[in-house]
Amino acid sequence: MLSVSGKRRNIAIAATAGNATTRLSPGTNKRWLVIRVTITLACNVAVADRYITLFLTDGANVLERLGVNSAAITASQTKTIDFGEGRLVSNATFGTDFGVGISPVLLQGSDDIYIQIVGGQAGDSYSGRYTVLEVDA
Repeated sequence: MLSVSGKRRNIAIAATAGNATTRLSPGTNKRWLVIRVTITLACNVAVADRYITLFLTDGANVLERLGVNSAAITASQTKTIDFGEGRLVSNATFGTDFGVGISPVLLQGSDDIYIQIVGGQAGDSYSGRYTVLEVDA
């Protein structure tokens, strides 16, 4: 069993255009254990299939795709996805539209979590939050 101590933080993802990316990094001499990421995407009327994707990078290169919603989000829809604890068994666990089970991810220094809306439109908007545990570097 992993025993970790630290301070829990909720970090807001401000409203961002659907065709823009968002990155979260702990910064120099810091480490974060990412527990959960929740993202809500509001689509404009443009006809396109959108997918919320979450990547782990070393600050420059994609190391791993952590997850993506299972069905397209389309014109005029608003949907929420939770990337959370690996024990997730159904979306009902979180009460959201999509749930992707991930194990906690350790970020250190320039590592980051990278959000991209595949097929995202300039008129779309997404927001949400990261839940992280700040741990000693």
